[in-house]
Amino acid sequence: MISNLLSICGNQFGQFVLTHRQAMLCLNSNYQTIPYFDKYQNRLKINLNIDFALKYQKAFVNEKKDKGFTVTSDQNILLSPHEYLSSLKTIQKNNLKNFNFTFVGGCFPVQGNILFESLFHQHLKRIYEKQYNNNFNIDIIRYERFKNCLNKITTHISQNPTNALVFCIRTEPVLRLTKLSYKYLDKKGNTKRSFNFPFSKQLMPEKYDLLNIEFTLPIAKRVSNKRSKNWINLNYILGIIIYNHKAAMRKYLDIINELNCFCKLNNIPLYILGPALRTNTKVEKYISIKLEKYLVNTLNMSDIRFIKGSDIEANGEKLFHENGIYANENYHKLIAERIFDQLRILH
Repeated sequence: MISNLLSICGNQFGQFVLTHRQAMLCLNSNYQTIPYFDKYQNRLKINLNIDFALKYQKAFVNEKKDKGFTVTSDQNILLSPHEYLSSLKTIQKNNLKNFNFTFVGGCFPVQGNILFESLFHQHLKRIYEKQYNNNFNIDIIRYERFKNCLNKITTHISQNPTNALVFCIRTEPVLRLTKLSYKYLDKKGNTKRSFNFPFSKQLMPEKYDLLNIEFTLPIAKRVSNKRSKNWINLNYILGIIIYNHKAAMRKYLDIINELNCFCKLNNIPLYILGPALRTNTKVEKYISIKLEKYLVNTLNMSDIRFIKGSDIEANGEKLFHENGIYANENYHKLIAERIFDQLRILH
C-alpha cells in the first residue's frame, strides 16, 4: 500500500496507524514506488464498466455482515463502502447518453508524476459531464514513432467508434529524427548509437519502438552542464544542416493528411493538438517553434481544427516542471479547457 501511495502522491502523504505492528511495517518499508497505473487492465480505455459495477454491488450486499468493509468468501477480495457507493453511482449513469472521446498521444495522457485526477482528460471529463449530463468515455491510443502510427489509429477506431478524435503533435519523434547521431537503448537496455540521414530507408528512431521495451526508462532531467548542452545543440544543428528536421516534419504532415482523409470518410471530427514547447536547450525550443509554424502554415485549416499547445506560462503560472519537458497540473487544466471549447461546437 505504501509503495502504491508513493507512486500516486510522491512524498506528500501520511499513514495513520492503529497498532504497533502497523507502525513497524511503515518504519521498515523500503519505500520503493510501484507504478500502480501500469497494472490496470485496459488502462487506456476509461469508460463506464457497468458489468463490473453490478458485480461489485451484488458482492458487497451479499457478503456484508454489518461491517464497514467486506471480504468476499470465494476470492478473499476486500470490498470498501466507498467503492460500493461509486458502483451505485456508475449504475445510475447507465441510462445517460455516451460521448466517446479518443486521444492519440505519447506519455501526456498517462503522465505518472502527477495525480490521475489532475490529468487533462479527467479535467475534460468533469467539465463535459457537468455541462451536458452525458457519460464522457475516454479512449487513449499511444504512439512513439511515425511508422505504423496511422495503421494503429485506423485499426483501433474501426473496432472502437468515436465521436471526436484529438491527435497530439509530439516534438520527441521530430527531435529524434533531427539528430545526426542518435543514442538509444536496445531491448536489453544496452546503449547504442546510429546516424540519421534523410535519404535512409530505415532509421533507428523509427525501427525501435519505446512502447515495446520491457524495462522502465529513467525520468528525463534538464541538462544543466553547459558543455553537454553545447554537444546536444551541435548534434541538432548538424542534423538541421542535412535537412533531417524537414524530412521529419514532412512525415508528420503526411500522417495528418492521411488521418484527415480517414476521419472525413468516417464522419469523425478531427482536432490537432499542437506541440508543447521544449525548452531543455535553445535548439530544442527552436525546433518546437518551427514544427508548430510549419503545420499551421501547411495544413488545410478549413478541414482540421488546430488547438494551440505551445504555452509555457498562463496567468503568471508556469506550465511545466523544472526539466522543461513534463507538463504540470496547470498545463493539463489549460489543455482540457481548450479541447472543451472545441467540443462545444459539436453541440
